[in-house]
Amino acid sequence: MMGTGTGANGVHERLRLPATEVAPRLARRRVVEFCRELGEDIAMAAELLTSELVTNAVIHPRPSATAHSDVAAIVLHLHRTPDRLRVEVIDHDPEPLQPAGPADDLSHGWGLQLLDRLATSWGAQPLSVEVGKTVWFEIHASADG
Repeated sequence: MMGTGTGANGVHERLRLPATEVAPRLARRRVVEFCRELGEDIAMAAELLTSELVTNAVIHPRPSATAHSDVAAIVLHLHRTPDRLRVEVIDHDPEPLQPAGPADDLSHGWGLQLLDRLATSWGAQPLSVEVGKTVWFEIHASADG
């Protein structure tokens, strides 16, 4: 399910993804297309960061999130203005982000470091109505293009 809108405050889109191994690929594809007008550097950074956040939402689901349905959902919310991209990933895991750092074998655990390095700003907050959280990041276009 997807919803798109355009207004004075930019373009936005909301996409519901299954919390399965296909979600990161679907999210990456959509983000690259959505932020094409912002330039290749922003598209590449957004693709990597979105993949990290959606992968985390798939790997760390709330244990009871699938109790009442076959597959929990992840919501991807995108917002673009001429100089900024904001991506929000909404999941059903109430646990806050844990800055653990890379694993001993360096195979995973880089997500928060990538957010610190590539995003202009980022954060997370618990959902006010349901159980879960929103993890978001913004990337601003530089003044020199």
